[in-house]
Amino acid sequence: MPKFLRPQSLKYPQVYGNFRTRNKNGDKLTDYLIQDLPEEYFDVALDLLVKEHLRDELLHESRGVLKNSEAVKEAYKDWRKKLKNRFSIACFTCEGTDLVGVNVLGVISNDDDDEIDDHQTSEFKDVMGALDYIGMQHNVFEKYNIDKFLTDYGLVINRDYRQRGIAGEFMKARIQVAKALDLKVVSSVFTAVGSQKAAEKVGFKESFSISFEELEKVFPQFDFSKTPANDVKILDYKIKEQS
Repeated sequence: MPKFLRPQSLKYPQVYGNFRTRNKNGDKLTDYLIQDLPEEYFDVALDLLVKEHLRDELLHESRGVLKNSEAVKEAYKDWRKKLKNRFSIACFTCEGTDLVGVNVLGVISNDDDDEIDDHQTSEFKDVMGALDYIGMQHNVFEKYNIDKFLTDYGLVINRDYRQRGIAGEFMKARIQVAKALDLKVVSSVFTAVGSQKAAEKVGFKESFSISFEELEKVFPQFDFSKTPANDVKILDYKIKEQS
């Protein structure tokens, strides 16, 4: 169980970024914001994660999570538990109430209680196992001499709003969330080239990488034969000390 809780003194929901890009139709510019995900949008966010993230994210897709309704339920339950911690953020248009995208976030502390592996389906268990394996290749606490850091558990953008640079805005917002929580490091596993480039563009640095080919040798139950020829990466952002 996570030990770090959202400070009661931190306004909720809080805005972490504003930007302007093309609207849903692509015919004019409009204003967007990224803020804490309000509780009344939890169900909408979970539906978007199930419909889009499970289909697009390479580990979930390659292990066929979406093909097993019980595995989908496990993913849904896991995300809902993480949303309740109120670290996750969402993107909205300033002129409407459409949920443009959501990023499930969490804080990992070096004294967190070990999670009990109670996953029932092999598909979801394998995805979590692969993510744990990748994460274990990079000791964030030791590298940066810290006791906690911000991480992510899933980023999804509504298909109607893609190709607008919104992933990059989410990366910037992650940094602002970390600052608001007085955290010094943001560290996450990235499986998609697009999100890797978006993170690197705003200053995230690679700490570990492994090819899908090598990952499949460790986890042969995955089928990465149709996966793009990129690496899975851990990318970190170290927040500069205020002078």
